[in-house]
This record gives sequence, structure tokens and C-alpha cells, in this order.
Amino acid sequence: MQELEAWGARRGGAWGGIRAARAAVRAAAPLAAEGSIGALAVVSAAGAAADEAGAAAAADAVLAALDAGGAAGAAALQRLPELVAALPEHAARLVARAFATGAESQLAAETALLRAVAALNALRGC
Repeated sequence: MQELEAWGARRGGAWGGIRAARAAVRAAAPLAAEGSIGALAVVSAAGAAADEAGAAAAADAVLAALDAGGAAGAAALQRLPELVAALPEHAARLVARAFATGAESQLAAETALLRAVAALNALRGC
């Protein structure tokens, strides 16, 4: 998101700014099951979490990526710790879906789940 904002500033700010970038991430959330778009949505999700609507859309994008499996699901699992740290109000849904994904598919979720719980404990000060 910061890179998009910097790009927009270099272009004169006429592109819509960070709000346009967040809107783009929210619009891409339903497409998260589509391979590389899903991986992009997962990578962008933490940056979109500045407001509640962006956080909900980001969480939905991550959940859709986990449901899709494949490259998008692997990207979501790899980034799970930073995603639960960026989206703490949606952490329970994300961790539960990651657990279900790991139980139902070939994706190895154990390490991602352990790191996600450690990140949540660090946020809580445990």
C-alpha cells in the first residue's frame, strides 16, 4: 500500500490515493480464489487493514485464498503470522480456517499455525 501511495504521489496524486488502493483490494477480495490474484490479495491484505471495512475485506480475501488452496492458500499460510498481527479482530476466523485447511488438504499448516499463535501471544504481551 505504501508503494502504491508513493507511486500515486509521483504521478501527481490524480489517481485517487490510498483510498483507491484500499478500494481495489476490497474489490479484489472475491477474486482471491483465482491463483495469482489470490496471492496478491494475501500480500496486500495487511496494508488494507487501516480501517474496519478494509480489515473485513482483507480477512475475507485471506479466507477465500485459504479455501482455494494451491498457490493462494500456500501464500496465505506463509503470511499467516503477519496477517493475524495486522488483523487481530479477525484472528480467530483466520486461525480456525487455516487449521481446517491444513486438516483437509495437502498444505502444511502446522508451522504457520504455531507462528501465528506466537505472534498473537506477542501482541498480548504473553
